[in-house]
Amino acid sequence: GATTSSITVSPISTQTFTAVATNSCGSASDATTITVTPLPSVTASADQSVCIGDPVTLATSGVVGTLLWSPGGETTASITVTPASETTYTVTASNSCGSATDDVVITASSTPSVDAGLDQTICQGETITLNGSGSGTFLWSTGETTSSITITPSATQSYSLTATSSCGNATDEAEVVVNVPVIPVITDNGGILVSTPGLTYQWYFNFTTIPGANSQEYTPTEDGVYSVEVTDANGCTAISDDYTHISIGINDADGITFNLYPNPNYGTFIITCSETVLDIVIYNALGEMIEKIEGNVSKGNITV
Repeated sequence: GATTSSITVSPISTQTFTAVATNSCGSASDATTITVTPLPSVTASADQSVCIGDPVTLATSGVVGTLLWSPGGETTASITVTPASETTYTVTASNSCGSATDDVVITASSTPSVDAGLDQTICQGETITLNGSGSGTFLWSTGETTSSITITPSATQSYSLTATSSCGNATDEAEVVVNVPVIPVITDNGGILVSTPGLTYQWYFNFTTIPGANSQEYTPTEDGVYSVEVTDANGCTAISDDYTHISIGINDADGITFNLYPNPNYGTFIITCSETVLDIVIYNALGEMIEKIEGNVSKGNITV
């Protein structure tokens, strides 16, 4: 509708414009077509997560222009890639009016890794912590889901740790060897208390440490409750049952040396006497007579 000799237009698509000249002798017209090239445009696929080694296809939509992918250099509307790590792919659409780009990020995850920690050795009754590491969600054979667990095993046992992710799972084991110390036993050997063998010893009297009593044998100096703590070659310690030592009270009478052992005892006693005696009467801790040997009893060892 403009009547000027020139006009300024901004078409959004290809369009033809016609000019008509009119006078008293008639009219004449001419047309010109303005071709509009659309701006470049492209939209890439959404970001994705895959496992390392798995292929993934990246697609485009709304493409206006010529495409170029980076990295890779492909010019197709879609590409298939197998990234070994997190990678950003850029697609560019270009034409005479410029260029447009869009990115897609592919996160590549590895299969989970897991380490249950070192094998360990402990003594029975001790508590230990297993420190696991790796990637993914953890699950111990004990049912716990933390990376570390604290345990007090009573016997040698293996503990497994499984790590799980969207790319699979992995399992590792740690063995805990439990050394069980042997409970020491005290016997009376002629008035001397003797422990079963070990590496180190500590004797106790009435539940109190006896200073310097660190041998396999100990000679009691008074009646009471004795025990011994023994450490074995594995470094594990155990303490004996209480042993009540009661002396007979007549170790030396009128030049006669007299011993009765093992004492206390529930079976056979050995009596050592340095001289022949008339009678021997044995009483228990309650004052009850449990044995009487009458007649001239010869010196030496007597089994009762």
